[in-house]
Amino acid sequence: MRMRRKRNLDARLAACEPRILCRLYAETPPPAGDIRVCGGDVRRVLELGCGKGAFAQQYAARYPDTAVYAVEKDMNVLVSVLETISLPNLRFIAGDALYLPRLFGDSTNDTIYLNFSTPFPKAPAQRLTHERYLAVYRALLKPGGTIELKTDNDGFFDYSAESLSAGGFEIVYTTRDLHGNGDGESVNNDNNNSDNVKNGGNVNNNNGGEVCGYNRRDCGNIITEYERKFMSAGVEIKKLCAVRAIDKSCVLGYN
Repeated sequence: MRMRRKRNLDARLAACEPRILCRLYAETPPPAGDIRVCGGDVRRVLELGCGKGAFAQQYAARYPDTAVYAVEKDMNVLVSVLETISLPNLRFIAGDALYLPRLFGDSTNDTIYLNFSTPFPKAPAQRLTHERYLAVYRALLKPGGTIELKTDNDGFFDYSAESLSAGGFEIVYTTRDLHGNGDGESVNNDNNNSDNVKNGGNVNNNNGGEVCGYNRRDCGNIITEYERKFMSAGVEIKKLCAVRAIDKSCVLGYN
């Protein structure tokens, strides 16, 4: 269902314009060179489809030394976020993730978060884990950079696991019940990724330890608005983590 256009949307957006880092749509020109993000030692993370901004806000507050970029293409949603959330390390981008390379240089981001993305059951090309988006993520992420995905939708979870495995990423952690009794499965790339996602099993790395130390369901987890809603309804939350690297030994920590 499409959200009703908010009252006085244009005027409200105009008032918030200084808080929008840039707009990234097919019809908008690339941002000016002075805001393009290139290199540096700052840790950077992206949340794609930030919705009401709860995750981005909590993450930015928890990790004040991390540059957090929250992306939302629906201005009807973003305006409420812009009016209520302000943190020095949190920046908002209005637009489609497909055009993020206009802003970010190659290998400039550490983690991409996909929290309860729209599953688009009848339009796979619109899914944020479709290959056309994965090509963007491969360019944006540093070697060793990660994608962390949470969803309530089984079909989207399975699709995403298979798409990521086929698209240049290695799945290193997966669980179908993030808040249940199990701790999830660390996945070894010597096994078939899609089978591990579907069948489970704790898998150790070649050193005999847990892959990335990422087997605890509460490791760095920030509960989103949708997550809390689904939890209260008894819906199991699925999560997976995938890495753009062969060496997966030390990329998923929250230091």
